[in-house]
This record gives sequence, C-alpha cells and structure tokens, in this order.
Amino acid sequence: MAIFLRMRFEAKLRPVFTVLLSISYALMEFDVDQASNIMWLDGVYLLPLVLLGVWVIVREGKRWQLAVAVAATLIFNWYTGIINCLFTAFWLALELCLANDGQSIKWLVRKVIDYSSGMIIGVLLSAFLFLPNFYALVNGSRSQFDNSLLGIGFVGNPLILFGRLSIFSFSTNDASHTVLYCGSLALLGFVASFFSGRLSKKTRLVIMIATIVVIMMYYWQPLYLLFSLFKKVESYWSRYSYLGIFFIIFGAAKFYSTANEKGLEQQAIWKGVCTLDLLILVGSWYISSLKNGLIMAIIVIVAGGLLSFVDKSAFRAQQMVILSSIACLSFIELGTNMVNGWEGAGNDAQKQSLYHRYVSHQEKQIASIKRGNYRIIQTNNRVGLSKNGLTANYNESLTYNYWSLAGYNSNQSSSQLSFLENLGYRSEGSRMTIVNEPLLGTDTLLGVKYLLASRGTVTTGWKKVSKKVLNGKTVYKNTYALPLAFTARSKASGVKLTGNPFENQNLLFSTLSGSNKKVYTPVSYKSKVAQNYLKYTLLNTNKKKPVYGNLTWQVSEAAQLFVNGHFKSAYTSWLSPSVFNIPVKSSSVTVTLSNVSNPMSISAQFYQLSLANLRSLSRAIKYKSDVRKINISKGKIQVLVVAKKKNECLYLTIPYDNGWKITNNGKRTSASQWLGGG
Repeated sequence: MAIFLRMRFEAKLRPVFTVLLSISYALMEFDVDQASNIMWLDGVYLLPLVLLGVWVIVREGKRWQLAVAVAATLIFNWYTGIINCLFTAFWLALELCLANDGQSIKWLVRKVIDYSSGMIIGVLLSAFLFLPNFYALVNGSRSQFDNSLLGIGFVGNPLILFGRLSIFSFSTNDASHTVLYCGSLALLGFVASFFSGRLSKKTRLVIMIATIVVIMMYYWQPLYLLFSLFKKVESYWSRYSYLGIFFIIFGAAKFYSTANEKGLEQQAIWKGVCTLDLLILVGSWYISSLKNGLIMAIIVIVAGGLLSFVDKSAFRAQQMVILSSIACLSFIELGTNMVNGWEGAGNDAQKQSLYHRYVSHQEKQIASIKRGNYRIIQTNNRVGLSKNGLTANYNESLTYNYWSLAGYNSNQSSSQLSFLENLGYRSEGSRMTIVNEPLLGTDTLLGVKYLLASRGTVTTGWKKVSKKVLNGKTVYKNTYALPLAFTARSKASGVKLTGNPFENQNLLFSTLSGSNKKVYTPVSYKSKVAQNYLKYTLLNTNKKKPVYGNLTWQVSEAAQLFVNGHFKSAYTSWLSPSVFNIPVKSSSVTVTLSNVSNPMSISAQFYQLSLANLRSLSRAIKYKSDVRKINISKGKIQVLVVAKKKNECLYLTIPYDNGWKITNNGKRTSASQWLGGG
C-alpha cells in the first residue's frame, strides 16, 4: 500500500500520511477479522500493486506492470485474484475520469486497449494455474447457476454501513453487515475530500459517484452477485470489503495530498469531522451500537483537532510533536481495535498455547503411523464438536498432510460426493463430506487403515495400536482395510445402487470377491411413533458386532438423536451425519429421534456388521490380487500388478479425474468410474 501511495501521489503526499494510511490499510477491519482465515489476505496485499498497474497504463501507457500484478494475484489466490481483476474495471473508469482533462476519444480508446491487453497478458501468464482451477469450477459440484440469485433489488439496508464505520465494528453472518472501518485518519480524510476547495468540482463529483458505486457493490444485487463470483455467499462477509476500504484510503490520500505551502484545509477538516460524526452516530443508533459510535465520534474530534494544528506552528519541533501525536492516536486506535477483535475471536494467550500443543501432538501422532499408501480418519479436530455434536472442520488432512475421506472444499467433485454418500458418508452443501464416526465396511473398501478416535467413540472391530492418548485421541488400526489398488474379475462399474448404504456395501463386497456372503445383515426393531418423536427398540443385537443406524429424511429440521437415552448429535439438519454408530452394551438398545415435525416421513435402516464375513471377503479380494507395488508421488500413480487370470480389472480407490493420462504397459488406455466416483 505504501508503494501505491508513494508512486500514485508522487511527492504530494507527506511521508507521515503515506505511512499512517498504509498502516490503516494493514490493520483495517477486514484484515483483523480474517487473521484466522489468511487465504483471504492474498487479494489484500496484491490489490495495491494491481491498481498501481492500472494507473501506470493511464499515466504512461505501459502494460507490463499490470500484466505481472494480475498474473501474481491469480497465481497466489485465484479467488481473490478474480475479485481484484473485476475491480480493475471500476478503477480504470475512475482513473480515466480523474485524468481526462480534455483528452480525445482516441486517447480513451487507446487506454482501454492498453488496459485490456495488459489484463489478457496477465491472465495468460497465470493460465497454467488459473485454467485448471477454472476447469474444476465448471465441472464441480456447485457449477450450476442458481437463478434465484438474479434480481435488481437490494441484499440489505445501505444505511447500516454508516453505523459500522466505528471502532469495534466487526462483520456478522449477514450479507448486509459489511464493515469498512479503517481508522479515523482515513475516514476523516475521505469525508473531508468532499469539502476540499483545492480539489476541483469535477474531481469531487467523480469521487462522489464512485462512492455510490462502491456502496452499491455491497448492497445492490447485480453488483453483489458479480463480486461474489455468481455464487451464494454464506460466510465471511464481506469477502471483498477490502476493495471499499482501499477506495476510502485513496480518497483520504487525495485530500491529504492537497496540503501545499498553506497546509491542510481547516474548514474541510472540521466539515469532515461534523459530517462523519453525524453519519456514525445516526448509523450506530440505528443498529443499536451507540456506545461504539460515541467512542468513534470522540476519536474523530481528537484527530480533527490534531490535524488542524499540524501547519499552524512555525516551529518544526512543534510540528513533529503534533504529527507524532497523530501517529500515536492512529496506533492506539487501530491497535485497540485489533486486540479487541482478536480477543473476541478467542485468540488469547491461553488459546494460542493450546493451539501449539495440539499441532505438536497431532504431528507426532500422524508421523507415528504415516508409512505407506492408505487413508486416515478421525472423530474429532482442534476446534472440537459443538454442543450439538457437529462440526464443519474437516480439513486437518490438508494441514497435517495425510489422506482422508473427510474434506471441506467450496467446489467438490460431485461424483466423489455421490460415491461416498452411497456408502454412508453424507455430503453437505455440495462442498463437504461428513465424517464424525468410523463406518468400518466403507472404511475397509476405501483403504482407511487408521482411525484417531476420541473417548466415547464406538470402535468395535478396530484394533488399538497404542495406549498413548494425544489431543484426547487414541490410534486404532483397521486390519481388514483393502489397499488403494486391487484386482477383480467382475466389473463394479455396472452395479446398480440403491438408497441403502449397507446393501450397497454388500453388493460391492460380493461383486469384488465373487462370494455371496454378506457383511451386513438387517437388525429387526420395534418402532413407536408419537406426535413429534420416534423411538426404535432394536432386537437381537450382538455386542461383538458393530451396529449402525441410518434414518432417512426429506425435510431438514433441528431434530435430536438419542442412543440408549444419551444425546448423540443433532440430526436431519445442516452438518448432521447420515449413518451413525450404535453402542451395544446390553440386550436393550434404543434409538430416539425427537423434535420431528413429521415422524411419518422418516424411514429407518438398522444393520449389524459381521466381522468374520468382513475379514473373509477382504482377504478374498486381497489374495485374488497380485498388486506388488503402489507408488504415489509428484502427480503420478504407479501400480505394479500381475493379472492372475484373463479379463481382470484393476481397481483404484483414488477419485477419477478427466485430466488423467493412463498407460498400461506403456500403451495409452482408458478407465471407467466404478459407482460413478472411483
């Protein structure tokens, strides 16, 4: 940001304001709020360089700077990179309007051409990374456009924005709660620019129109949809609020750069103080945060008073004292806001200590078992389960570098999600797979060899590897697990699946092994239906066999699942699983679902798993396969396998992708997806 301000305003902006406005950008609300989601910050630090490239084109016609900056922002983070690229069109219009002082249409056309070519070059430079991501987006689970997002209305009340310009304002889970707080110095300078007599009427009009456009970016549905990249945004509001804050700081720099030998404009400063305080107080009162508004109003008055004295003193020492006071005010204000924001998010010293401890223990636990090609799942994470027994934190496999069935990705492969759902692991929102408990049959099929299980998890059929407990989790081993590659004579690609994950697994094991044995058998039960709950009493269960339940529902609601009278988790709702473990400790086993609006819409499936048959069938599949080596590294999968009989098929439980190039003994061949996902 300092580079942008220094080059964009050349020698007109005092170094102290360059530094303080740059710090305002660095400690703006967006950065404080996203300090624990640093993937959003790539766009922040690259935006000034991208927009500097736009200015260089308008000023000098040189395209290389824009091209390099655009390539960098797309390479480092394609999501925020696209947002930055969209904003460059707005910035080009702004810079052209500010620079166009009688230039010809030909000049405007040439600048647009230079800008367009610079953008195209930047996109091409990033194509090696951007295009695969774009391809994944188009072919992902959320590629379909939701027509309900179209409209010309507003997504919230723009007046709320003014109430969230004050200190201690933070984004909430509502698209209308965008926060553009970046410190009193930047906000005061921006508002004062509208009253500056040294800025031309045309410049002030351009800034005013641009301000309206920026506000509309967050509240007018077409622009909101555009900058949300045509997807329904359900978290991190607003993901592009840093664009508006950048514009505010730019407007403030415009005002502070007008200070000539006469100094800063006193009248503009105090008009800015009065106007800004009025907007903040009215807006704060409207959203019931008047206390924060009063604090901010006082800070703005103090800042205005200090600014008005900067150029009144003829002595340099006194000027330095005043400028130092302004700097201290900015540091204290922004620092206090930052500390308050981080403490509000739970980032205190105790939480940091717990975080370091968790990371250290998790790394040790994974390192102790990570040898070979297999998958690992766990029943808990650093954040832990919420009070309703659910979580959305499924990406620890990325953090600690192991393969898992769980994952949270904004644009998952729809075939993978469907594949796992057919085997009992439910998907949510077309972006994640819910893995809160082990499903031994599915885990065996998909090569899950180890389980990190927290206390209370049903682990029947899993072998404890070590008594050592780290992060409240113990390591268990699946002795039945199939390798990630195996062979079979039958073709599972033609198998027709049902809505019953247990029968689907039976069918798969039977097809791959050539045996008629079943790993799952139904458990008989009695049901009791009341007005808003269901109670199932399971009969003839066996303590030595894992027992599972699956209640299928049509309507999402806040039901609660109880097993043997103990609360297990929320059910039939966002993030809830489908298949669940049922501990068998006595002859009486009950499953209850409460808070159900329409009990008759729920259907039940209860099955128990034969460990003997699971061992027999998994051994049969392994022994029929002569897979001698599996090597997965550097984007390549190499399998050395010897077919024992003709017409054998090689199965990989690695999700298929259309970009694969497959060779068999050096000759190109093709592959088909079994069950639509493998």
